[in-house]
Amino acid sequence: MSAVINEFVFNHSGQDTNEFVEILGDPNTDYSNLSLVLIEGDGSGAGTIDRVIQLGTTDADGFWTTGFLTDQFENGSATLLLVEGFTGSEGDDLDPEEDGALNTTPWTSIVDSVAVNDGDGGDVSYSETVLAPGINGNSFPPGGASRIPDGTDSDTAADWARNEFTSPGAPSNAAPGEAQNTPGASNLQVPVTPVINEFVFNHQGTDTNEFVEVLGAPDTDYSNLWLIQIEGDGNGAGTIDSAIQLGTTDADGFWTTGFLTNEFENGTATILLVE
Repeated sequence: MSAVINEFVFNHSGQDTNEFVEILGDPNTDYSNLSLVLIEGDGSGAGTIDRVIQLGTTDADGFWTTGFLTDQFENGSATLLLVEGFTGSEGDDLDPEEDGALNTTPWTSIVDSVAVNDGDGGDVSYSETVLAPGINGNSFPPGGASRIPDGTDSDTAADWARNEFTSPGAPSNAAPGEAQNTPGASNLQVPVTPVINEFVFNHQGTDTNEFVEVLGAPDTDYSNLWLIQIEGDGNGAGTIDSAIQLGTTDADGFWTTGFLTNEFENGTATILLVE
């Protein structure tokens, strides 16, 4: 397989003593012809090569990592390239105009890339895959991210989940939707427990716009789940009035029944999301 940037942490809480980049490729393969090149994206420094790291040999599972590093990577806007045949040097300015277009490309090919943009005005990225504030519903720029599942490569931000920020070097505190920090091991995203997020059972006139909305993980098949409405009125209490099987959420994690007509109980009722 072609090697990919599989996980990275550029920034975390406290001093950045647990920065790393993980590569996934073929098992037990020498990738010393490849280099990681970090390019500055902030302000007047945009286009400058901040760091160059030559790869080595993957392990039996196809992983290679930099190991934990301290203050080696840019915390703001930056682009990480995995390139073949690198001939440049740290400190080279590849974009003197700072317009987001590289004037110089001291490599034979780009194998993979990902950029972090912290949202400041004028910042630039040198990859089509840009991870910006708002990824996984968090308004802060990501300090690190993981491909979910390992090696997923559509050249879009959808391949990535932000990594847990406050537990450097350990997969202990990742919140639902975040990826654990797992250098040298398979990436793991903490599942998002789906919830009933919005509903309308009754409105003025004929109930032609009833619906239920569920919020969960983006682009996830929840067909193992059902919405069950249970009657709560009088002699009918406890009777299942409606049962609707879920489908797949959209890119923002939403799934809805669509508008329904007289499908739901207007009086006392309970709705359950069940497996």
